[in-house]
Amino acid sequence: SKVSSRSSSGARVCVHVVGAAGKESKVRWNLIAEAVPQWISHLHLILIGPEMATPTQTPPRSKKAEESRESSAEAKKPGLKITVDAMKGVYHLLGRDEPLPRPHLVVAFNSGIHHYGSWERTITCILRSPLQPDFVVTAWNLTEAVVVRQILQDHGGIVIEGMDVTENEFSSLLPKEIMDDHGTCAYDNRYWIAVRGTPVKKMVAM
Repeated sequence: SKVSSRSSSGARVCVHVVGAAGKESKVRWNLIAEAVPQWISHLHLILIGPEMATPTQTPPRSKKAEESRESSAEAKKPGLKITVDAMKGVYHLLGRDEPLPRPHLVVAFNSGIHHYGSWERTITCILRSPLQPDFVVTAWNLTEAVVVRQILQDHGGIVIEGMDVTENEFSSLLPKEIMDDHGTCAYDNRYWIAVRGTPVKKMVAM
């Protein structure tokens, strides 16, 4: 991907986690430090979703959430700073008055994109953005992942080479009891796919 292809050290990488809820805000993100490439010195995670507890829509560069922290000896990665910010709101509506920090990567965990029409405008916002961030989406099972891939492609997403629907070796090992049509057994983030958008250079007013 564009992010992983960088070779310079001391880079700052910004990741937008969209559709975030309470679960993401409770994660001890400094534990992922060992998996962060050496060339990254600052990993900035911005958790964005209508269910986030943070009551403000102030862009995170001027307000940090309580979850913000740096990696430490516990993370066993000296020199790496991990900052976590939270924003409450719908992704495609935020940042209109004051832009959000530019994302290198956008991630949606267990989004249920195929179940909720409210994702339509957010997907379009990401995949048609002139910024062209890579977009990673996870799913509970293979069937859902394939459906999500088709939706992303229908919105202009181009599957990144080598990052088509893939089983996630870091997925949860705890089976979930599913009450809808996902199936009888599923796991958080079991599959993932990465796409890149096709930006629209000039939007025509409707």
